[in-house]
Amino acid sequence: MRIRPITSDEVAAFVALTPTPEHHQSIQQYLERMFVQGAMRIDWCFVAEEDGHFLGRLAYWAAPKTGIPSDILFFDLPWEQDYRAVGTQLFLASLPPMRTLGATALGYVLDSPSQSPQWQAFPQQRHHLLSSLGFQVVRDTNRFAHDLTSMPEPVLGRLFYRSLREVGTDAFLTAIEQVSVGTLDQLIQQQRTTDGAEGAAQMMLTILQTMEYDPAWWQLAYRRDGVLVGLVMPTKSLTAGTIGYIGVVPEQRGHGYSHDLLVHGTATLHAAGMSMIRADADVGNEPMAKAFRRAGYTQVGTRRAYQLKHMA
Repeated sequence: MRIRPITSDEVAAFVALTPTPEHHQSIQQYLERMFVQGAMRIDWCFVAEEDGHFLGRLAYWAAPKTGIPSDILFFDLPWEQDYRAVGTQLFLASLPPMRTLGATALGYVLDSPSQSPQWQAFPQQRHHLLSSLGFQVVRDTNRFAHDLTSMPEPVLGRLFYRSLREVGTDAFLTAIEQVSVGTLDQLIQQQRTTDGAEGAAQMMLTILQTMEYDPAWWQLAYRRDGVLVGLVMPTKSLTAGTIGYIGVVPEQRGHGYSHDLLVHGTATLHAAGMSMIRADADVGNEPMAKAFRRAGYTQVGTRRAYQLKHMA
């Protein structure tokens, strides 16, 4: 078995490893967008080949502003056959070039039900393989989406907002640290434990800064008496608008402010021309889930996030 990157004339064959032909066109279009935007490269798309046939595939993804691979996509194998052997060789053989590019950790997300662009079948086999490769589950979320055909009513009078341009980065770092106190977000809890409150806030800001956003979108929210309530930081992924981060400081929780913030962030993305917004809430974060539903978001599935750390 040979592991190698594909060539430019093999993209269609790479796509065809998805067993449902009706999804091939959307996958092809997604890959083309990623190549143009610098989030993926053809030489980051690997196949396991035997006797001229592709047995499996794996691609790497990077935030366009970084150029450093951070996630794996399109990890597809002969799931009803010897997927462990093929998948292990494919992953381990494709890893050294990613390390050379600066990758020190990798993520993978598993959606249920299967969704565009990956259309992931056989979730149990995927879980077993990822676990055997050293990936750990770092977050389980409910996924929500808003198609913006019916906008939530704006909440008037309670809050006023100041943007990143107005208050500066330091104010946002402080606010991120404050809203993360007592968070129900599993991953942020782990980051606070590992890196401390300040380190976790800096990490969150760094991650959000790798995404596309306008500084005017990021807003701190205040009561009319000037007391900080929370923040909302909308971003744009390569396929949709996202509620990148949203939170209320502990002292102001229980007053429905998460709804105000979410409606404000949704309106911001709508005004910026987005036609779809996606967002996640930890499975244990029922207050945030209620806020999404109240603002017109619909749950579209669940997502399990895996991470492989310390691979350098």
